[in-house]
Amino acid sequence: MYSVFTRACAPGTLWNQKVQACSRCDDEAVTCENSGPKPPLGSDQCDGYVDGTTLPPLPPVEQPDQNCTDDAGLMKSSVIGEASKFFINYPNHDPLGPMSCEPYNFSLSLCRCNAPEYDGVDFGFEGSFYAAGNIAFSVPNSRRNVYFVNESRVGDQSVYLDGMGHIEFPLFKQNSPRAPFSVALWFYVDPMVSNQRKVALVNNAKCHIAPTFELSVQGGEVVVTIVTDNGTFSASGQLGGAYQGEWHHVRASYNGAILSLVLDNSLAAEVPADGDLLSNEAAWVVGLNCYQDTQQGGPTSSLTGNVDQLEISFK
Repeated sequence: MYSVFTRACAPGTLWNQKVQACSRCDDEAVTCENSGPKPPLGSDQCDGYVDGTTLPPLPPVEQPDQNCTDDAGLMKSSVIGEASKFFINYPNHDPLGPMSCEPYNFSLSLCRCNAPEYDGVDFGFEGSFYAAGNIAFSVPNSRRNVYFVNESRVGDQSVYLDGMGHIEFPLFKQNSPRAPFSVALWFYVDPMVSNQRKVALVNNAKCHIAPTFELSVQGGEVVVTIVTDNGTFSASGQLGGAYQGEWHHVRASYNGAILSLVLDNSLAAEVPADGDLLSNEAAWVVGLNCYQDTQQGGPTSSLTGNVDQLEISFK
């Protein structure tokens, strides 16, 4: 008895996992469960070859179909023939994607990946801008001034920003994390960067929208600022050793009562804070603060250097 991926394929055809469509039984790419052999001709599903001209045309590999709206107000659409994929739709822009929920399917009823509850996202930047578990997604900016390089602090690769690029996390639009949460990353500032520049690490600013979360560094001083429904709170600390030309690790945490900053595994600051972090229309951004550049003046905020092992933990 052969257990095959029929996927409602017509008699004489089997599921072709590679192209995500039904193919003739004699196609080498059709598959059976558990890597079993294909059923022979004469079986119920493959009683004979089917002329390719009699099969319906293949649908596009990636095509948005039904839409839903998630809790953050983002409209998403499923993909015909690709149960694990979806697009994010923005007004007056091309859909972003396709993004994959592998190994899970995209759920229209949940309007997200039908995956177990998760406690954060982890961008290792090992050749991909996808987060582990495909819960979040980041893309380099359109100018392509973002590269994967072999110099890294964790793993084999990090991401390099040349001072003209940045990375965005669109799934965090109108979806700021609730306390407790923390943001952590390794960063390397190029020696060419001036001590007078306030360099953006992570924030949720747009050119016309002030951030409600901002993590930055200037002359070796790291500052984290959050804006909640109860006010604005900041914590800061000084890096040890050289500011430029060395890898440093920073972790900013907020538990609903305390905003803390840990630099290179040493507690640098703790300040009282309360309230829920405000959400806004901006994506979370690495390596640029457009609000600082356009509304506050001063030298550019763009990071020239590397980022590695970026984690946003919801616990």
